[in-house]
Amino acid sequence: MVTVESNITSLQTNVASLTTRVTTAEGNITTLQGKVSTIETNYVSKAVSTSQSVQSSGGSFLVGNIATPTTDKLQVGGSVNAVSYKVAGIQVVGAQRTGWTAATGTAYRGAFDANQAWTIGILDIVQIQQIANSLTQARQRIKALEDDLRAHGLIN
Repeated sequence: MVTVESNITSLQTNVASLTTRVTTAEGNITTLQGKVSTIETNYVSKAVSTSQSVQSSGGSFLVGNIATPTTDKLQVGGSVNAVSYKVAGIQVVGAQRTGWTAATGTAYRGAFDANQAWTIGILDIVQIQQIANSLTQARQRIKALEDDLRAHGLIN
């Protein structure tokens, strides 16, 4: 009888231990279910072909390898095969325009008077030189814009 009683006591201890383990496992399962629900609500899928949003109060959306992420909402690193980029539904960057030949000479990025006018009539050398200088400056300004468009990748 001593053996039967000790076996019963041992079984009761084992049942109590198993009850504790089951209760702990149930708590862990409940915690994990909450985390899965949060993930299901807030994830962005690579497999979905419909539009997806990143919450505006959340962090950044990174595409590619971003060595030093910033607080910008969209950060693209590397090569992305996109047709265009839009901001608020308005295309701001499209495909590169080809066929351009690079300008030569000095680029000018300084200020100039877009409303500069000259007196029409008999021009003297000083006025002709002012017009020539302004034309040169305008051409240099066009070159600066072209250089920047080329550096940005908008034209080749």
